[in-house]
Amino acid sequence: VNLTPELYANLPNDRDYRSMITMLPAVDEYRGTDLSVAGGTGPETTFFVEGTNVTNPQTGVEATRLPYNFVREVEVKTGGYEAEYRSTLGGIVNVVTYSGSDEFRSQVYGFYTSDRLEGTPRFGLSESARQNQAQYDLGVTIGGPILRDRLWYFAAYNPSVVTEDIAIPEFGTYDDKGVQHVFAGKLSWRAADRTNLFFTTFGDPGSRDRIGPMSISTAHFTPLNPETWMGEETFGGVHFVLGGTQLIGDNGLLEATLSTMDRKDGYVPTAEAGYEVQVHDYTTQTVSGGTTKYGETSLGRSNATLKTTWELGRHTLKAGGEWSTSSRNVEWNRHHVIKRLGPTTYREVDGSAAGELRNRVGGLFLQDSWKVTDRWRLNLGLRWEAQSFIDTNGDVAQTISDQWAPRVGFIFQPGRLGTQRIYGSAGRFYQDMLLSGLVYFDGETWQTWQQCEGDPRDESSTCEILTDWGASIAESVEDLEGQHFDELTLGYERQVGQQLKLGARGVYRNLRRAIEDGCADQCADRGNEVFVLGNPGYGPLDMYPAASREYLALELSAEQTVGDGLMLVGSYVLSRTYGNYPGLFDADWWSLNLNTTGNFDFPEFMENAEGYMPQDRRHSVKLAASYMTGIGLAVGGRFLWQTGSPLSIRGGSAHPPQYMYLAERGSMGETPNIWDLDLRFVYDFRNVLGRRAPMRVVLDLFNVGSPREAVAYDQVATFTMTEEGYQTDPNPNYLQPTRYQPPMMVRLGLE
Repeated sequence: VNLTPELYANLPNDRDYRSMITMLPAVDEYRGTDLSVAGGTGPETTFFVEGTNVTNPQTGVEATRLPYNFVREVEVKTGGYEAEYRSTLGGIVNVVTYSGSDEFRSQVYGFYTSDRLEGTPRFGLSESARQNQAQYDLGVTIGGPILRDRLWYFAAYNPSVVTEDIAIPEFGTYDDKGVQHVFAGKLSWRAADRTNLFFTTFGDPGSRDRIGPMSISTAHFTPLNPETWMGEETFGGVHFVLGGTQLIGDNGLLEATLSTMDRKDGYVPTAEAGYEVQVHDYTTQTVSGGTTKYGETSLGRSNATLKTTWELGRHTLKAGGEWSTSSRNVEWNRHHVIKRLGPTTYREVDGSAAGELRNRVGGLFLQDSWKVTDRWRLNLGLRWEAQSFIDTNGDVAQTISDQWAPRVGFIFQPGRLGTQRIYGSAGRFYQDMLLSGLVYFDGETWQTWQQCEGDPRDESSTCEILTDWGASIAESVEDLEGQHFDELTLGYERQVGQQLKLGARGVYRNLRRAIEDGCADQCADRGNEVFVLGNPGYGPLDMYPAASREYLALELSAEQTVGDGLMLVGSYVLSRTYGNYPGLFDADWWSLNLNTTGNFDFPEFMENAEGYMPQDRRHSVKLAASYMTGIGLAVGGRFLWQTGSPLSIRGGSAHPPQYMYLAERGSMGETPNIWDLDLRFVYDFRNVLGRRAPMRVVLDLFNVGSPREAVAYDQVATFTMTEEGYQTDPNPNYLQPTRYQPPMMVRLGLE
């Protein structure tokens, strides 16, 4: 699907382009971890801007932020795409920014909202109360010719500010302020009649004086000293892209790009006391000490692509390749926490990491789109990819070189040409490993967990090491396969009259391999376990069941346009996501340690682990509509209704800090069904006063009706397990909501 301003300009959206994508049938906002596509999790969706990867190479969640005022088009691929496109376990999103032209164009805009323009919120356990919150951003875009018919420019700048007052009980109110500088610039050069070049830069660096909890598990705890909630945060990055196209003869095209990314994410305490150990007291629901974590991570990526296309009669041949390197440099990262889980039961974690981890990814593809007849088109393609990890000593720690991804698709047009189509595809899709885990770090001890009778800061306490995850480099695994799934799709579309298009699509995705860390040897030797990064169910991890995740869905869609003023887009999705492995992010564990989650750490963790996934939502209905009246007023709206997601029950295990499933995953009921309604009212003065008044006034109403249902719950019933296997130290917050839908909110805008 290609989303253009003509479609979304009069619809209510967040300022960032990513909110537009949620109107598509297979896309869900997956419980706080960015967009989930077709049963995947947030880190499994890859974002591109101008064809360059802008996804965070460590977490896979954050992507470069751009307001929709910068965006000419958003290209979304949710499955069935050709071999030329990089693989993911979710979807692909590519953003195309505006370019300059021979006509000078400019835009100035501003948006504002605050908690004075919203209803009364409900706060879950992972949310902290706020007051006097305000969000505003101002922006400008300009574009035009430098040399007519030859050289053009486009530039945009959009600083945004979020401020709020955070009350720390007993200590007063503190200012929380974040500033982000979003920008984009492009030079387009028609160097010759057949040669075009462009240079683009964009970014979203920002900083924040942060007041609030570092851990979602203690967001509802009462701080005993203010320093535990105080720190300075940096985030965001800058990208550069150089590209060009060259026409070859009458039927050939050559495309090439070079790009780089530089991103920094950091957090440091604002007071000296913030460097102290942090104490979580679950018996009194209090937190004290420092901020638990500090340091800076530098992330980088360089990418080169080369593609060629040839039109040869009824065949469109395309071939190409790409090369990418990513790096994660942890200059210093510290983590020190003591948890009081019962009257005398304590756990302590202490660790740090430093060093640079890198990966290299290469790919080649060849495909043919063959117009067999006027009614039949056949697409055939083959993609090969390889990846390797370079450890902190600079050595190649792991290589995966046999990622072959065949893809085939067809389109058949029955009846009158252009009114119907039956289409289908089959293919294999891989996902690159991200730089989240620390299995290839060396030199510094990462984490040591110990359980104590009594406070570990007291010399009289007795402690036992539970897990000692030394930052040693995991052994290379022979015949390691990349994480991938196979997909089948079959669909039908029909044009009814001039304005209505109906469609139905079936999708089946079956995860074939996952990559996870697991205990391979000496699993019973507490504190000296040997962990290997491998394919669960195969090789050194063959004592585990194979990772599984099946997504099966039926999508029904309708698009209606009536004249120039009315637009309707609607969909219904019936889906099922089932298995023992949710994906790169697991909401049950709330883990963003991609490929090193706790799912397969020990064999007993797989007991009761098969069931409905946290991202399973059986029914989903979406509707987006806009109408332009004849008096300059446009009205738009978006509606969502979907069933809840499964709930599980977890408890203490023999290998803290992880928890195990006490009953079949997803068998403890569901979160409530939710609905949401957003509205936009736009008055365009140009429709009344013409070019003398090129101005739009925007009024957005989000979460109309303010249902404020719970969307996530604490699913840990007990914290510890005795040697005899009894569950102890019950969690007082079990099945308490951790997050709610936001209340109704009003946003004002002027363009």
